[in-house]
Amino acid sequence: MNVVLKVENTPQKAGEVLSDMLKEGQENNILLMLSGGSASGLLAFIDPALLGSRITISVLDERFSTDPAINNFAQLKQTSFYSSASEQGCDFIDTQAQSSDNLENLKNRFEKAIAAWRRRHEHGFIIATLGIGEDMHIAGTMPYPEDETLFKNLFENTENIFVGYDTGGKNKYPLRITPTNHFLRNGIDCALVYVAGESKKQPLIRTLMTKEFLHCVPARIIHEMKAVTLVTDIKL
Repeated sequence: MNVVLKVENTPQKAGEVLSDMLKEGQENNILLMLSGGSASGLLAFIDPALLGSRITISVLDERFSTDPAINNFAQLKQTSFYSSASEQGCDFIDTQAQSSDNLENLKNRFEKAIAAWRRRHEHGFIIATLGIGEDMHIAGTMPYPEDETLFKNLFENTENIFVGYDTGGKNKYPLRITPTNHFLRNGIDCALVYVAGESKKQPLIRTLMTKEFLHCVPARIIHEMKAVTLVTDIKL
């Protein structure tokens, strides 16, 4: 298994692990792709001294909305981490939806920005943070146990970086821009997964200890990614 498991009881440990990842990649340009939700709690514990102009920051997945209380990047901008990163000279890929946007053109703009970063930094290093939902979703990828074909058409049958889609009733934020499994497997060099709270125990067990298909447990994609460290306060 390529997942390194660390059982700790605070987001501080997750922040320290992410800081170590930034140190390991400090000879390179870094794209840091951040998940929203509970995984954002670790950002307060990243060493600001590790931030600088060689680092570009984006979200990993986005909720399509002009409401700043919903849009992931808009929420990131409200954090002390964003302020510190800006002061240290980090660059940002802004995925706030404008009134003239629709889901597809925001997805295209996001994808072009990530692709342009990769072209500019041929030897760049991509680090991501992820969380796991109570329904086993990850990075905006929802489970489709009832429709494996739809799941594959959305997330597997593509070499694109992102897919824009409507989750329907699967999530209270239905319009999503989420990385494809191809990108999660091949585009991310190093990932930190942070899972906290007893409500996540069964999802974590199903992610780590079963061999269910991805359309049932999307979070199991972490076993197929290049390098993953999972920090959790849950004792298995």
